[in-house]
Amino acid sequence: MRFPLSRQVPCVNHGRGQSRARPHAGGLLRWLRFGYDESMASERMMQAIGALERAVGRLEQDVAGYMSAAASPNPSIDVPAAHAALRSLDALISELKGRSDG
Repeated sequence: MRFPLSRQVPCVNHGRGQSRARPHAGGLLRWLRFGYDESMASERMMQAIGALERAVGRLEQDVAGYMSAAASPNPSIDVPAAHAALRSLDALISELKGRSDG
């Protein structure tokens, strides 16, 4: 018998889709196994989301650095376009998170 994912306890450092938790020792609960069972596709989706979030963080730092640098007559970066790109990436990350949660 398995509980829905929202009621399972996450287990750290286990193989993909496997739980290291042991069945409860006694009573009616002895056949219950608690653990977090996620598919490889979901794990890869979360890794991709993490990579996108790190990329957005680096872009935000770059844009902040460019904006704090002395302004030149011909800036080498289009700041409004950079902000638009960041908003687009944030929207994509939110969309991907929504797909992986549902």
